[in-house]
Amino acid sequence: MLLKEIVLSYRSSIKKSINGFWSLIHSVSRQAEGFFTKRNSMKKQVFISKSTKDTQSIGEDLAMAIRRQGKRRRRHALVISLSGELGAGKTNFTKGFAKGLGIKEMIASPTFVILKIYEIKNKTLQRSGFKNFFHMDAYRISDQKEMGAIGFVSMAQDPSNIIVIEWGENIKELIPKDVLRVEFGQTGRGSREITMRPL
Repeated sequence: MLLKEIVLSYRSSIKKSINGFWSLIHSVSRQAEGFFTKRNSMKKQVFISKSTKDTQSIGEDLAMAIRRQGKRRRRHALVISLSGELGAGKTNFTKGFAKGLGIKEMIASPTFVILKIYEIKNKTLQRSGFKNFFHMDAYRISDQKEMGAIGFVSMAQDPSNIIVIEWGENIKELIPKDVLRVEFGQTGRGSREITMRPL
């Protein structure tokens, strides 16, 4: 089966490609439940961001899609792994994602502290069983054993957590296999390609 790749300009994606957007929501729902089949794992969604605002909006819309899923049975935390070069937009995406979760605090890259924790106060997400949002940065992790010091394994096993990991590829052996991967690539002239790839 050929991969179906939908390349969207974000500013018109909601109006002109509603079917592709709902396909993304369906994928997020399956990722949250943790039961991707091999066939479904091949699907991906690609967005084009032309500005920081676009990147944040894409992150926010992903969070809003998760909010709309309602209560689901989950075996572990909902984990989103971000990968891309420095300055590719990972932190800006996370800012928008956190906004979509209803997080009011300022979001900054936790490069030097590795981990920041925020309480989820949105009632819809609370009814869905989510309590905490973890923002992690694995850029400086040279040995995956370092993650044991912050209790990452127990965090990832707790279905009440939502975890976004910048540079998630650095700890890929520790994160759940059905993580939602978001890959950032620069396409020139300030635009970025953001690929959401469920496993």
